[in-house]
Amino acid sequence: MTKLRVDQADVTLAELADIETALGASLGVAFAESSARAIAAVAWVTARRADPTFTFAQAMQLRMADLDIVTPEDGPGEAPGGGNGTSPHASPEPGPSTPPTS
Repeated sequence: MTKLRVDQADVTLAELADIETALGASLGVAFAESSARAIAAVAWVTARRADPTFTFAQAMQLRMADLDIVTPEDGPGEAPGGGNGTSPHASPEPGPSTPPTS
């Protein structure tokens, strides 16, 4: 089985409403409690995009190994920038960038 990419930021508002209905709570509340049902619910709405017959019960049977969970720290799925978390070097003293030639 190909891993199912689960990205909470990719959920539409309509899907979010479906998730909240299935969970009986807001997604924020469910994830604040580290709910396995919340993870399954996001996997459910993600999987049913490709297979409209995919059910919440089927999502509950997925293994964590079946999922590629994207966290907010992962960003939008692009390669990270070149920054290394440090500030740029201070600018040199003002003046010409090369010594004058004679």
